[in-house]
Amino acid sequence: MQRSIAVAAAAAAKAETLPLLREFIHEALYQPAHGYFSANQSPVGLVDAPIDFRNLWGKKAYDQATTDLRNRLQTWITPAELFSPTYGRGIANYILQQQARLPSKHAAAPFDIVEVGGGNGTLAADIMEFLREHSPKVYGMCSYTALDISKELSLRQQSRIAEAGHGEERFSVRQGDALQPEAWGQPSNRLTYVVMCEVLDNLPHDRVSVAADGQWQQTHVRGGAEHVMRPLTDPLISRCLDVLEPLIHPPQSSGFLGFSLLRRAMGEGGPADTVFLPTGAMQLMETMMRVRPLHHIIAADFDYLPEVSIPGLNAPIVSHVAQGQTQDRLSYLRPPAQQEETAAPCDIFFPTNFEWLAHMHKAAAIEKGWLVTSLTKKNADFMKAWADVKTTVCMDGYNPLLEDFSNTSVFLATCDPQRELSLQSPLDAGTHGDVGSMSGHPSWYRF
Repeated sequence: MQRSIAVAAAAAAKAETLPLLREFIHEALYQPAHGYFSANQSPVGLVDAPIDFRNLWGKKAYDQATTDLRNRLQTWITPAELFSPTYGRGIANYILQQQARLPSKHAAAPFDIVEVGGGNGTLAADIMEFLREHSPKVYGMCSYTALDISKELSLRQQSRIAEAGHGEERFSVRQGDALQPEAWGQPSNRLTYVVMCEVLDNLPHDRVSVAADGQWQQTHVRGGAEHVMRPLTDPLISRCLDVLEPLIHPPQSSGFLGFSLLRRAMGEGGPADTVFLPTGAMQLMETMMRVRPLHHIIAADFDYLPEVSIPGLNAPIVSHVAQGQTQDRLSYLRPPAQQEETAAPCDIFFPTNFEWLAHMHKAAAIEKGWLVTSLTKKNADFMKAWADVKTTVCMDGYNPLLEDFSNTSVFLATCDPQRELSLQSPLDAGTHGDVGSMSGHPSWYRF
């Protein structure tokens, strides 16, 4: 009798369909009824007027000003909002200079800008205004599309750009999930600048861990309240591990799994046995290769998150803003007694390992024999090269554009299937106005 019960329980467990962690996170963030970016009426704070940094004495005054903004808006405020219009104009200047360096045959060809996760439309407005002001010719060749999964934010973007005087022939909005090819519309071979600011951190991730036999297991979620570990079978997780496992295993071991088994034998198990994989980013790289193979990525995000309490390599922070203060939670899972309708929606965001991202971008193109290049620079270095950083200096010389958000980087990558456009090393050209040249040239990696 006991054996039959055990067999029946095992069969039931095997038949139980549970979401993978990435599916659970996607629901938690984007589900139309209760997802964080849907249930929250203002998931991205809108700064209604540019901050006059010249009238702030220094860091203390800047910190107080941003605290006051968070208290009033009760939500996050992105760098694109805080430092508008300087932040967006820096990205626009980078695009403009890259266009200027294209061979003449292609420099006159129409091109696209696709912004994934366009927020309130502030970044799009600042980029388009800079192009219209500084190069009407390039502006006239550009088609800008905001691609956003949120209906609320898509409507805001449409309204914001219309108010700025950019017509439908120049700007459009597509509501959809950028991980899915159909969200991008018809595939295009036109040169496309893909702009993503604080998007990678909110892409779904999977969680894998090493079992007692040294094999990877994938994480499912039961009832939103507990992890369920199962043998690795998911194709996307497998592809991601194929790319990243050589980067994940500790340098003192010949293989991550062997090292993990040794640690277990010594009773030293721990967070290094658990990894949060950026499978959403892997899927996005693969999608871009399908729908926009000739692309130039400009992606800014957090390269490090402090005080992460969730165990595991590349683990996220789970938090929300209440009364102007960030409140972290210890888990993205709900306590079993907590009902879904009573659970306050929370942001779930991950650090971005840009070395991992570069290898995933490479892997998505390498089987096709396409040329890819990538480079990661700290946000301050990128802005020094391309933005008018004088506009964000406080009275005592403190510059929050360069000194705040020090845990952010900018990922620049190109894919050139035909190997004919000679896309240039991103930070190898001139700078904005009299900002001055960067000291030396950054390393440029070609895979």
